[in-house]
Amino acid sequence: MRKAIITHAGSRDHYHLALALNEIGALEQLVTDFYSPYLLQKLSPFFQKRYRNGLENAKVYNSYEVVLMQILRLIKKENDDTFFRKQDNILSKIALKKALKTDSNLFLYSYYAYNAFKNYTGDNKKILFQVHPHPLSIKRIFKEEIERVPAAQFSLNNEVEMGLPEHQLRQLIAESEMADSIVVASSFTKNSLVENGIDKDIIKVIPYGVDFSKFNITKKKKKKSGTLNLIFVGNIIQRKGVSYLLDAMDLLQSKNVVLTLCGRKADQALLDSYSHNDNIKVKLNLNHKKLSEELNKSDIFVFPSLIEGFALVILEAMASGLPVITTNNTSGADIIEDGKQGYIIPIRSAEALAEKIEKFIEDDNYFEMGLEAEKKAREYTWKRFRAGIADFYNSVS
Repeated sequence: MRKAIITHAGSRDHYHLALALNEIGALEQLVTDFYSPYLLQKLSPFFQKRYRNGLENAKVYNSYEVVLMQILRLIKKENDDTFFRKQDNILSKIALKKALKTDSNLFLYSYYAYNAFKNYTGDNKKILFQVHPHPLSIKRIFKEEIERVPAAQFSLNNEVEMGLPEHQLRQLIAESEMADSIVVASSFTKNSLVENGIDKDIIKVIPYGVDFSKFNITKKKKKKSGTLNLIFVGNIIQRKGVSYLLDAMDLLQSKNVVLTLCGRKADQALLDSYSHNDNIKVKLNLNHKKLSEELNKSDIFVFPSLIEGFALVILEAMASGLPVITTNNTSGADIIEDGKQGYIIPIRSAEALAEKIEKFIEDDNYFEMGLEAEKKAREYTWKRFRAGIADFYNSVS
């Protein structure tokens, strides 16, 4: 079996892609910014996040050039997307050199693949892990959304795909066009590639897994009556369809339905438009423990996102025993049986959201559906993800 070079910055997908290939003896090397030495990972949570049992340090190449760039960026307090494109290009070029030197396949995440794919002169495979849906599909949806919800134009215009210079956008588009095979985490991502001209037969859908040690049911019991607690987790921005969720709360007009929005950042201009609704709560920057507690205090997870490559948070909510209301433009259709563990609705429909929330109230079955959701989530482990990667790689290499 021919081995592969992988590259990405950070602890992308908890290193499970590299681990999957390493487990079957197919990993030549992971090229990254910083992967923690074994001894350091015991010292702090940061180093723990940058290490994965089963992926030995000898299989990882750290780019200290990129690490130095990151340190200088922090010192200068720069927050320019051009930095990330430069970082991605450096890692891509290193991956190319190593693939040519070792006669390896390239198995690269999107945003890191362009330079390596374009300049590759060997006969081996160029495999892409497409993290997000096709950039042209993303940009089209965002442009439409600015027209529909002007109050959200600031956060939408700050999305990566909206701000990329034309030549960088073209490079991102070219990655999937140059790939021999493509892995995606959801059918929606696959469909976005197909609608932009990519051959469906070279695309494999392999859903992510969920970490049950961090998200699980804790002392969850059926309530006799009282407030229905909805929870949303994610950046509180229009990419996630937030305005439609807030509109649904207005449509419900119920003092017995409370929505908690949990996220790292929020579009305050958008939220200010709904300040009249006292049943909407915002909680920012919760750690894993606090977030898990919020999920366990809630009854239903609502996630009306406009566009997602997967949305791991759906599985995390299901693992916490919550039924889910989400859209076709997420991984929902891949992991939820409509009406059993939750509901799949169209994007941009506050009416559909309100209708499904009311249905939960009328049927009083959200606790039972939450148990079904938790049971379903247990099928989606990271072990299953790695097995899917291994089978895929064996079939294409």
